[in-house]
Amino acid sequence: MLVSLLLAVVVDTTLYVDATAVPPGNGSAAQPFTALQSAFDVLVGPFASKTIWVAPGNYAGPFDLHQETTSLKSTAGPATTRLDGSLGNADLLYDFEGFYLHGTFATFVSPVIVRRCVFDGTGIGGTGFFFDSAAQVSNCSFFGWDTAIQEFVLSSGGGTIENVVVGPGASPSSQGFALQGATTVRYCCASSSITGFPFGAIGCFVVGDVGFWSPSAGDFHLAPLSPCIEKGDPAQLDLDGSRIDIGAFAYDPTYAATPTIYCTPKTNSKGCAPSVSSTGTASLSGPDDFVLTTTSLLNKKNGSYIWSYAPKATPFAGGTLCIKLPLVRGTQLNTGGNPTGLDCSGSLVWPFTQSYMAQKHVVAGSIVYAQAWARDNGFAAPNNSQLSNAIVFQVAP
Repeated sequence: MLVSLLLAVVVDTTLYVDATAVPPGNGSAAQPFTALQSAFDVLVGPFASKTIWVAPGNYAGPFDLHQETTSLKSTAGPATTRLDGSLGNADLLYDFEGFYLHGTFATFVSPVIVRRCVFDGTGIGGTGFFFDSAAQVSNCSFFGWDTAIQEFVLSSGGGTIENVVVGPGASPSSQGFALQGATTVRYCCASSSITGFPFGAIGCFVVGDVGFWSPSAGDFHLAPLSPCIEKGDPAQLDLDGSRIDIGAFAYDPTYAATPTIYCTPKTNSKGCAPSVSSTGTASLSGPDDFVLTTTSLLNKKNGSYIWSYAPKATPFAGGTLCIKLPLVRGTQLNTGGNPTGLDCSGSLVWPFTQSYMAQKHVVAGSIVYAQAWARDNGFAAPNNSQLSNAIVFQVAP
């Protein structure tokens, strides 16, 4: 009789939050709360739980979960759903999915499931995620923390951390994971600046750059050629059927929010690494002001930009060809620079004009990958070339 009575009151209350709805709302699907704290403030009792669905928006904290048994999920994922501030009294938060957090998140009572979240510690430091035991953390991205994931010293372990990427921390001594119990770590990648990373764990590795798109802008999508692409658990697949990527975002070849740099330049015969950048906006009808510039090239050398519609890392001329064949060679240029001697004062400046795009049939929405090339007679053929890193950008209408 007692058991049946308890089961009768074990219910799950579903609430909805949408920052763009008409305030204040009542938490229903038709009239969602506009403030996330309002959903936390709905108390459901000791033998009940609540599921909170959160629509895209920026939600300011800190938050108080009142130690209620709560499942907190976003409807659209971490790219558009942001929590600023810590989640206090999160002892009974058992399912947490699809958020971008700028602040400290902590949970203490197992089990907890955390999926597809970004933990951005820029300007904060400290610990990004702190747990007791049996935490299941998958496909999350960490950046800017002194410690990305920390386990309570008396934890019994038994959890799993997988498909997680850890970018550079707040200090040179930043660590990836500080684990105490029998937590399993598998298929994770981290910046080489991270210490305390489980090097012997299955499928885990460190790299110089994990390949986030633009951390300074809070964009933790994987950039082209990120070493974390298709390096997750081989038994798990992304929606496109490929091996799952590591991190909160699956790599998307159609994503290009802003021009970004990727790939590795070739150091030229004078010891310089040519670097590409851009100004203006690539568009077919807006201001015709998009310009590619590459500096630290050898002076007085012929060169040009090469571009295509896909990235690839292919050994070429002693460096890396960062774009996929077939490629297009742009206007022939000269690096200029100092008129005498040989140094790294050269540069290539190329307006990627609307008339040129029309000539090459570049359409709105195209994602273009470009790299600078120039001669370097300091190397014997076939390595007598300079190669910059590469840039990717999307062409606006």
